[in-house]
Amino acid sequence: MKSTFSKILLFFLLCAFSLKLNAQQNENAKPWVFWYWVQAGVSKKGITADLVAMKSNGIGGAYLMTIKGGKSSNPSLYEEPVEQLTPEWWQMVKFAMDEAKRLDLKLGMHVSDGFALAGGPWITPELSMQKVVSSKITINASDTKIKLPQPETKENYYKDIAVYAYPSPVGSNQSTQTIIPKITTSNGVDASGLIKPGNKQNFGSSEALFIQYEFDKPFTCTVSWDRLATSVTTSVSVSAASSTRGTART
Repeated sequence: MKSTFSKILLFFLLCAFSLKLNAQQNENAKPWVFWYWVQAGVSKKGITADLVAMKSNGIGGAYLMTIKGGKSSNPSLYEEPVEQLTPEWWQMVKFAMDEAKRLDLKLGMHVSDGFALAGGPWITPELSMQKVVSSKITINASDTKIKLPQPETKENYYKDIAVYAYPSPVGSNQSTQTIIPKITTSNGVDASGLIKPGNKQNFGSSEALFIQYEFDKPFTCTVSWDRLATSVTTSVSVSAASSTRGTART
């Protein structure tokens, strides 16, 4: 029995070693890394050292990413900074490409988010990196004139993508801001600030407790809450004490 177990274990170890060996030999299976050139601190000696280290550790390739320039700190962190997009910098890039080819490594270029390579005064807002923004408004069927809220803008640039209209789900726009509950705690601590608009005062307790929101009657709403403290486990239960009264505890 012991001999059989040893043979099975040896078989699986050989399989694992074979898979690892095949992965190391398969260029498509090797991982890539981000290769940062930070604050113009780059040299031919450093380039070679980095790429040799990647090769010796089974790395298949790297994305070259230039982060900040030498002028981002005063004085510069390096004696001879190589600023992005200068002739000296392009020479370093060419040298890095040649070294990667010599070591049989793949090398790609990253646009570096616009603050190092892709940015500049020639990039106007409509050509720059963008994000999708939105706004919403709830209206009644009787509303005839509707002014949509302006979503977030930057650099005075904004462009509509689409406007959607759909029936409001049951409970929309109903919350403890529109239907004010009676709020109490099991240990008597005042928690009324939790439902006051604009309240910025934190609520906390050094002992376990529950917070009760008591409403005159049941209603449908969207429920959300924040964790009161990292050491407190929060749970929610909602029940109706009668046909005209609802209770929520957290």
